[in-house]
Amino acid sequence: MARQLILDWRADRLVGLITNDNNSGDLYETFVVDGLPSGSSSLASIAAAQEPLAAVVNAKGLRRSRTVILLGREFYELQPMSLPPAPEVEWPDMVAFQSLQHFTTLRDDGVVDFTPLESSSHLGTQVLAAAISKQARDALVTLAGDIGLRLEHICPRPSAAVHAAKAASLTVNPYWLLDIQNEQAEITLVDDDRILLTRSARWDTSELLDGVAALERERLRTRAAAPADRSDVRDIVLCGSEPIRRAYQERFDSLGKERLHIIPNPASAKAGQCDTTLLSAALIGAAYEIVRDRPPLLDFLHSRHRPVPKDAHARTRQIVLGLAASVAAAVALFWWRLGVCDEHNLSLQRDLQSLKKEADGYKKIRSHLGEVERWAKGHANWLERLGQVARALPPADQVLLSKVLATATGEGGVIRLEGRVDKPDTLEIMENNLRGESLHPSSEGRIQLADAKHYVWSFNENVFVNPTPFVADVGSPTPSPRSPAPPSGTKSSAAVEPPAAREATSK
Repeated sequence: MARQLILDWRADRLVGLITNDNNSGDLYETFVVDGLPSGSSSLASIAAAQEPLAAVVNAKGLRRSRTVILLGREFYELQPMSLPPAPEVEWPDMVAFQSLQHFTTLRDDGVVDFTPLESSSHLGTQVLAAAISKQARDALVTLAGDIGLRLEHICPRPSAAVHAAKAASLTVNPYWLLDIQNEQAEITLVDDDRILLTRSARWDTSELLDGVAALERERLRTRAAAPADRSDVRDIVLCGSEPIRRAYQERFDSLGKERLHIIPNPASAKAGQCDTTLLSAALIGAAYEIVRDRPPLLDFLHSRHRPVPKDAHARTRQIVLGLAASVAAAVALFWWRLGVCDEHNLSLQRDLQSLKKEADGYKKIRSHLGEVERWAKGHANWLERLGQVARALPPADQVLLSKVLATATGEGGVIRLEGRVDKPDTLEIMENNLRGESLHPSSEGRIQLADAKHYVWSFNENVFVNPTPFVADVGSPTPSPRSPAPPSGTKSSAAVEPPAAREATSK
């Protein structure tokens, strides 16, 4: 089922509405991208929305969907213009000329579109023109292309909101349209699907009645700038959440000066997935345009231009044909050269495939060698080290061993010696004999035994063992870094007896 995506770009958030195919027009699902930078930085807002919007599009399978973007007032400028009497084909050039004077932030490369308001053969034509910077328009086009959306229109929000009343089957005309969403309201004077006047205002949602009163004051100030024959419009069409509707209804019931019309929640909104509190008049009007296949009043993606003369089309075709002939000749000239290189390229590809297979075999061998190197990095030659300890011990009449404990660690290990000696000098001799590049003795304690006759001193000795250097290549041995010897007299039992240690004990 084909789906369309409408993106309503508000001050600090982006609200998306997914609709079904053109025939049904069901409002299928809504989503929100929050935390966008508000204010005059439209390019920053577009850049901040790209990553979260891409995630939503991929998650919901919306790539290649038809897309309409609705822009808030921070993106564009809107001004009425008076054109002198002239044929309609001249209007785009006249609007482009006057736009440089009417729009304060527009440069020569800006994008301008307009919609006619009233026309007279004697007084000229009144139009409503909108302008957006080329950088912002191009950033939106790039955003849609990078995400994978099929962008069809880029419109100001009021140009789509004027059709919300028709979508709700309201027959009022002219009327004030109040599109109130998320602490921001748009006040628009509408007459026969034309935007006569529009204004954006911020409002406080903490106290709804006070906020409604402030919006009414803004509407009265906006009415002062309306055309003279539209200054007494009393019909108001409201689009907002249910609390806002009740607050407005309470105010109008007490005053009774204007006639309030409410745009109800669309019956085509799918329950459970479409949050009706997020729907604005702009979203409802844009969905109505999609269903009725109506072009928007203002479109920055397909702005109005002066029609191209017929003879210009003929000249364009001649230039295109000439370029095509030149390209065809260049391709034919180059083709024979490619044929000469084909066989050579095929030979190189075959050689490359054979070299890749041979390289894959070497990779497997290197991976095995790496495993061996990692295993042997902390290995100690225990037989050789135990032999060193045995050779370093004094004679049996001077020393009596009661316990020998060998513990392997991640880098080398520890040999623990417990026993008795005849005198302290024997221990000094034993430690001096044990001390070397591979072994580092450290005494934990010496106690004189009062009841002993010959072996009167007991001792606990930790001999720290460095890992045996691993020879990675026969011609270039690579010694492991030497571990520093622990300071004499320090206790390190927790360091030498890890949970996964391998132990060998002899008594």
